[in-house]
Amino acid sequence: MSSANTQNPKAFDAILAELAKPFDPAVVEFKPGAVAKSSNRALALAYVDARAYETRLDEADPAWSNAYLREYPEGRVVVTCTLTLGGVTRQAIGECLVATANGAEENAATSAEAQAFKRACAKFSLGRYLYSVPQVWADYDPAKRAFIPAALDALREMLRTGKLPATGGAPADAQGHAGGNGAQAGNPQGASNGSGSGNGDPAAMEVKFGKFKGQTLGQVLAQDPGYVKWLSENAQFAPLKAAAAALLAPMIPAGVPAPTADAPF
Repeated sequence: MSSANTQNPKAFDAILAELAKPFDPAVVEFKPGAVAKSSNRALALAYVDARAYETRLDEADPAWSNAYLREYPEGRVVVTCTLTLGGVTRQAIGECLVATANGAEENAATSAEAQAFKRACAKFSLGRYLYSVPQVWADYDPAKRAFIPAALDALREMLRTGKLPATGGAPADAQGHAGGNGAQAGNPQGASNGSGSGNGDPAAMEVKFGKFKGQTLGQVLAQDPGYVKWLSENAQFAPLKAAAAALLAPMIPAGVPAPTADAPF
């Protein structure tokens, strides 16, 4: 929901202008949205710790406030964040599974809360640009579950210059998968999995319900891998469930759960 700031709209415009400024690239981190079967390459997703969001809010409007509502439907925790800035209130939702095939998710509520908070901030322009940062495949250390320093330097340089790294992997396409052939990008097997839409690509399967209605599985994977994981285990439409599973199978090594977008690290 939202309510107009009728008392001082110019002040609210100034708040939005302040919040729309990009974060210093030094505070931007990258987490793996998907890991190649070889385990030494991962799709880099840009994110910023929630504390940096709070600092920016403090600077733009010291009187900002937020509140959370938690619900637990169907094995998930769903958190609604209500954020008020400059007399304007907006809401956003975050969600996380409370249990996976690997056991209980101890930080489910915290992850869902952080996701809801950042999405609410994006409705005020804070951090919204991060959703459009190009996604590239970069060198990854599976033991540390982190990108190697050289890859991080190249990714942060991309933020500073707006140019894709000279080294660090093929850019992801509009469906959230790397370009080029499968062996060089997000499909290490280099072949279609045979499920999904008519072209045999599971990434092209369209989601017909929920918060990602109208988007392809590939687009959903780029934004929220945890949701694709949930679909692979719980979707009642068999072709969608199979496509989600096929999309995850070549990218996530055995025993490594798919991460949840916007989760705090």
